[in-house]
Amino acid sequence: MFANFRLSLTWLHTWFGLTLGFVLMVAFFFGSLSVFDREIDRWRQFGLDPLFARLLAASYPLGSVLTVHSADGTWLTGEFCGLESDGALRLRLSDGTVCAVHAGDITEGQG
Repeated sequence: MFANFRLSLTWLHTWFGLTLGFVLMVAFFFGSLSVFDREIDRWRQFGLDPLFARLLAASYPLGSVLTVHSADGTWLTGEFCGLESDGALRLRLSDGTVCAVHAGDITEGQG
């Protein structure tokens, strides 16, 4: 196959190293997915980290008037009432109903 034993081992070392490196890279990638499973699920479900929602809510004092864009495409204006357990902002609308809007849907706020 090759002219001498040294070239054969060089070829074997190169391709074995590249193959093993690729296998380890795939294993480490899927390992990191399994370590951050909860964070990825939370990100996919809510769009924002609940900690970020708490920080965002801290910038709006209770009673602030917020204008938000809801998931169904309507604009809502209401009084900020606090946070839901999943990180959504709780708003009291002008008709007295209370709704929850995720922090990622806020486009404008005024206090």
